[in-house]
Amino acid sequence: MLSIEQTEIVLRQMLIEAGLDPERLDLLPTWTVFKAFAMLPISDAKSDAILCDYGITQEGIGKGNRHEMFHFSFLRQFKAADMDEFLQLTCMFLFEPSDELRQFTSKSHWCFANSDCDHAEYFARIEALPVFEAVIQRYLPAKIKFATYGT
Repeated sequence: MLSIEQTEIVLRQMLIEAGLDPERLDLLPTWTVFKAFAMLPISDAKSDAILCDYGITQEGIGKGNRHEMFHFSFLRQFKAADMDEFLQLTCMFLFEPSDELRQFTSKSHWCFANSDCDHAEYFARIEALPVFEAVIQRYLPAKIKFATYGT
């Protein structure tokens, strides 16, 4: 069983073992690895959830440096009993916004480990989304982020 502290190292290793470079991820193989990672139990997680979200976002820092991007991301969020904030281990793919991508309204799809969420059904539901097909088949990401964030 993993601890929260080990999660980023384990996911990074799983990506490498699948032949992926964590700094230059390919979306579909990363999704496949992420699904396996999402099934691993976390020993010290009081809260454990997975999220897939997408939509137009502002990228960049500072006035005049911000520009629109379309993001498609999936993450696993944890919180231990002794933590003040959630940790999110995130795989984010940023795309130049096209007319097609702009049609997809921003959405967040959660699956909480302590609920009735069935992981297989959740993953199938995500894979059936038109936005999933679009970003997998018709677009190359302009930027990729693989990181752990606190909320």
